[in-house]
Amino acid sequence: MNFTTVSYWQAAENHSALLLQHYCYGNIPFCFLVLCSGENQSQGRAGAYLTGQLLGWFRRLPFRRLGRNPKRAVSVLEREMGRNLERLDKELESGGLTRSGSLLSASGIFCVDDCFFLFSRGEQKLFLLNKAFGRGSVRRLLEAPEEGTDAPGYVMRQGTFQQDAGILLATDTFCRFLEDSQIRECLYVDELDGEAQARRRLCELGRRCEAMGGRDMAAGVLLSRR
Repeated sequence: MNFTTVSYWQAAENHSALLLQHYCYGNIPFCFLVLCSGENQSQGRAGAYLTGQLLGWFRRLPFRRLGRNPKRAVSVLEREMGRNLERLDKELESGGLTRSGSLLSASGIFCVDDCFFLFSRGEQKLFLLNKAFGRGSVRRLLEAPEEGTDAPGYVMRQGTFQQDAGILLATDTFCRFLEDSQIRECLYVDELDGEAQARRRLCELGRRCEAMGGRDMAAGVLLSRR
């Protein structure tokens, strides 16, 4: 499996936090995308701390060993991520960056080859981008928490990437001005030919939101290719 990863970041003052890592060990791709919403300085510092800690975690991973069995690796790393998120919640609260009952809004995806897990909490939006009956399709993911072994406040799920599909992660401020039909039209997977075009289309959506008054916006797209 090959992946294309692109991001959009509003150039004005922006309190959101975005982490995007794309690494290959041999022919096995590892992708890690994390997005934290922030609409004030305190939330911005909390998001920067969380993404900084998760970047360190990613860089310490034993990629060679994990690449031998991607499905098992994703199961192990999902549990580890749950523990990381619990620990970071406690550190953010003890450091005064968040308060009890006012937790950081964050989401992410981690891929090892065609296996992945997702996590999300708060007002973040996650969309599956694929095709249905020869047309572009957009479906929202992880909208309703369910009982399980998720980290407190987070919904966590595993899956397998289809060929020519994608995941869009976006701050609530990014999606506030967009209809699902606009996302479907602009990010139709069959028309996203290469990294440059995918980035151009995503930034086009960002500019639409900026023109309507959007602030503190960020988004990332991960596309699968055979």
